Amino acid sequence: MIDQDFKPWLLEVNVAPSLSSSSPYDKKVKTTLLSDSMHLMGYNIFDRKKLEEERKEKKKNVLGGPGSATKDVKKKGTDYTNDDESPTVPF
Repeated sequence: MIDQDFKPWLLEVNVAPSLSSSSPYDKKVKTTLLSDSMHLMGYNIFDRKKLEEERKEKKKNVLGGPGSATKDVKKKGTDYTNDDESPTVPF
């Protein structure tokens, strides 16, 4: 493909791309590729382990304080709803 400045660009189309990784660097490249692709489609990627740790910490802090039995620890909607209302995908 050639752009408006006559710069050539090589596009590769692979019907069945391999997402398995043979090295830590390969895993990082493919993870970043998928993350960037999902971001371009409008999805917010999150780290499930980090999210779970934050929830446990928040729950521990809320349940340990005074009047904790009446506090609501869930956000609106499902557990994965974020503030900007865009869809989320666990990664």
